[in-house]
Amino acid sequence: NSRPGKNGEPTPEHFRLEETSLVSDLNDGEVIVRTLYLSVDPYMRCRLNEDSGSDYIAPWQLSECLDGGGVGVVE
Repeated sequence: NSRPGKNGEPTPEHFRLEETSLVSDLNDGEVIVRTLYLSVDPYMRCRLNEDSGSDYIAPWQLSECLDGGGVGVVE
């Protein structure tokens, strides 16, 4: 994993995809959510940099999950 640089274009090499299987036995209070839509917004691009250039939003850390908005259905 690496960063594209302040003016670089993100490419697939900058990301890691991990596959996992769903747990068949859920504990009390747990649910499975099927993702329908994910929001990809312009502000997210600056979070790929080591310094986001902003005081109100931190850069994403390498090898950590990305966060963002989305819509899902509890199954």
